[in-house]
Amino acid sequence: MISESLAVLKPYLSFFHPVTMWILLVVALYAMYLGVQVRRMRLADGDIKKELVKGRFAIRHHQIGCYINPRQV
Repeated sequence: MISESLAVLKPYLSFFHPVTMWILLVVALYAMYLGVQVRRMRLADGDIKKELVKGRFAIRHHQIGCYINPRQV
């Protein structure tokens, strides 16, 4: 009975695994982008820094990191 239900799920699992990995890659790249923006904000001066602070990059970077690895909270 169990092997029959696994045989039914096998085509779906072989589809969802690569999709999940691509989504994880995109989320990780987005977290990297936010981290780079945080670094730019720390090194910027004047008006550029004011514009970057409005983006709340540090908070979003932290939230994405917690979503990827919830044990860090």
